[in-house]
Amino acid sequence: MVSNIQYFYTQIMVEIQRLDKTGVTIQVKGKDRDQILDDVHKLNEGARMAAHVNMCENTLYNIDGDEDPAPRLFIVLPSVLDTWDDKDPSTHRFRLYFICDTRMRHKDDKTQHLHFSNHPGYSINQQQEFFQLYGDYILRVLQMIKQGYSSRLYEVPSLDTFKILSKCDSDTTGRALSAASIGDLVEKSITYLQILSPPTWFPRLALTRVQSTLITSYLSLKDGDNAKGNLWRHISDPQRTGIARYQALKDDVNAKRDLWRHTRDSQHVSWVCQDHILLRLFPGTLEGLKQFVSTHGGHVDMQLATLTVELGSEKESVLFCSLLEKTKHTFDISIKLNWNATRSQVTELCCGMGKTIVLEIDGINLDTHPQNYIHYSTNLFAEDIIPNSSL
Repeated sequence: MVSNIQYFYTQIMVEIQRLDKTGVTIQVKGKDRDQILDDVHKLNEGARMAAHVNMCENTLYNIDGDEDPAPRLFIVLPSVLDTWDDKDPSTHRFRLYFICDTRMRHKDDKTQHLHFSNHPGYSINQQQEFFQLYGDYILRVLQMIKQGYSSRLYEVPSLDTFKILSKCDSDTTGRALSAASIGDLVEKSITYLQILSPPTWFPRLALTRVQSTLITSYLSLKDGDNAKGNLWRHISDPQRTGIARYQALKDDVNAKRDLWRHTRDSQHVSWVCQDHILLRLFPGTLEGLKQFVSTHGGHVDMQLATLTVELGSEKESVLFCSLLEKTKHTFDISIKLNWNATRSQVTELCCGMGKTIVLEIDGINLDTHPQNYIHYSTNLFAEDIIPNSSL
């Protein structure tokens, strides 16, 4: 249907141009030339959007088996654009970037969107053979992230919002992706693949299990980044509890750039970043908060509405606030900070706890402070509630 509309659109435009040259006045069913052009453009744009949505749904929802031995969402981008020469194939070198395959857990949860993994990318071996196997698929993923896509389960931010970079450190390595470079890199990749891998009449809807299994054989992996190394983390062991899984993640100093293999109750496998896997390990709201607190030297008393917790980093404090906010409960909270927190970090921690009442941080009783912080909840700055000597 879409192909037919696009074909007739081309034919109509050619005919209008021919009639324009002859000076003939165009009128069809009471509509003049401009009205006809407007209708034809709208019809073609509708067909183009329908084709884009169909492509995105095929890419995201059609899965050839649910085991996914490797991340299924990835793109390639030029290693260096400055030395790229369209006429010199030796300058056409690419790196592969995996994408966090997170799904939106709530319709209005806009933070749960697809994004690049926090990794500088992988060099590709046997590049031409690689593109023969994956080129058409990669082209569809590139087109999807360029324009964006939104559904009940997935949020793919359009490239011009730069949200696709949300989890990337700006100072990770010299190869880090940035808002200044990502647009040109994606455009160059799309142009290259459109020439190399033209669209087929019946494109494969998803990666096959064989393609997923072979992906590592085309990547230049550092020592240890093999099937059991940093890149492929299997945490779908049914014997592990949510707490044990969380602890395994929290204690792994190399986890920041990893994609983690996660199996949902439906047995569907997805590969997600550290932040999103931590959130997935706590599917319940209040239960998730209790599990987090129990793994951080604390305790929750629902009858007294009190909570104690120890936080070891700023990231842990952000996760704690996120879990706390989703419970919609109010607690009297005592917090011990096991890292050298700055004044601004303490301020953000206090402000991130919604309507809860912070009674104590690191043994300093905020209830007795002259500013009477307890009545203002989250609205005061750290310097107003904690003496200078304490931070």
